[in-house]
Amino acid sequence: MRLWHVFHQTQIGIYCGILMLLMIGDGVMSYFLPIMIENTVNNQLTMGIILGSSSFVGFICDFVYSKWFKKTKYSTIAYWAVLFAIALPGVLIVFGSSLFAILLAMAIWGMYYELVRFSNYHFVDEQIQLEHQPWVWGVMSSVWSLAWFIAPILATLVAFYWEKGPLFLALLFYCATFLAFIATHQKRARVGTIKPVNTHLNSYGQEVKIWWVLLKKIWPVYLLELGLVLVMSGFWSVGALLANDLGKESPLGILFFAMWTAPPLFFGLLTGTMTKHFRKKRTSFATAFLSGMVLIPFLWIHSIPWIIVLTFVSSALYSISYPSLDASIQEYVKKLGVMGNDLMGLQSSAVSFAYIVGPIIAGFFASRFGNQGALGILGAIFSITGLVGLLVVHREIRLPHEALRAILAEGE
Repeated sequence: MRLWHVFHQTQIGIYCGILMLLMIGDGVMSYFLPIMIENTVNNQLTMGIILGSSSFVGFICDFVYSKWFKKTKYSTIAYWAVLFAIALPGVLIVFGSSLFAILLAMAIWGMYYELVRFSNYHFVDEQIQLEHQPWVWGVMSSVWSLAWFIAPILATLVAFYWEKGPLFLALLFYCATFLAFIATHQKRARVGTIKPVNTHLNSYGQEVKIWWVLLKKIWPVYLLELGLVLVMSGFWSVGALLANDLGKESPLGILFFAMWTAPPLFFGLLTGTMTKHFRKKRTSFATAFLSGMVLIPFLWIHSIPWIIVLTFVSSALYSISYPSLDASIQEYVKKLGVMGNDLMGLQSSAVSFAYIVGPIIAGFFASRFGNQGALGILGAIFSITGLVGLLVVHREIRLPHEALRAILAEGE
């Protein structure tokens, strides 16, 4: 089946359109919230802790959603994700920028973001054949990146005329997402409610056992997810500060952040071709290793043109590594059947954990080696996670089906 037929005969076009609207709203909120929080607390450390609280809530949600969404359709999860998204700016519009309102918004953001991740996994699992999943993950990655490329520009323009305008802009995109979702899904099965499914998991203690059994098998993949998000959080924290510094030194410096955000718009589309020739995990590990290695010279170079070139190359490799990893995880999800949802939760917990500690680690290194040096060190850590995967994973990871069945039997 040609890729055009995959696009035409599945819901990928509709889903990516909805995802685009949703992520533009998310990008606007990501731009605006740090500014609002800093203006409220007047302390960067406190601001970082408050922002990290959303990922802490997300970590808890990963655990809960693993148990709840085992047989839930992607449309149900997506529906609730959009409702939580609307509530995010809604809370701040209604209650203002009080500390209570901000903390409530952070909790909502954590719940919403993990709903989106689970929705993506369930969508690909339900709608896309296994051989086409790497290509679809690449398309979704490019759509996500395009939205986040557009969002800060729109937010900046609106904020120039009205300080709180980005909140209403985000709300507008979230409401548009909701209307688009209803319009495209009204002829399908009625959206259900989120509730736990009885799969003989009578306690969260058993869920912990499942996570531990899975982690012992897929730990190189989990480690790489940590590395990927650690670098991303570094660029969106100290990287933003470095962009400001470079912009003051040279007109070329203003291109720094664009060189990180632009490559995913195009290179993510190469994921399907790369994984077809080199396999999914090997592609992900190898490009992660190279992406991190390219950042290491940040520790000693001072040439702004070279910094920009290395940033572009690193981002291009990163843009292939992440969707390749998602495609690998998706394959395991398919093989695990109803237990695949537990793997989704486990892998999403790596994202939440990395977003909690990432800004703290980046800030720690920046205080000692400068913003540019911090990115170089994060690149070294990232390259190690890729190298470990290349050295350890020589063939397909054998999933622990028997151990998982034994845990299920405990609940019967």
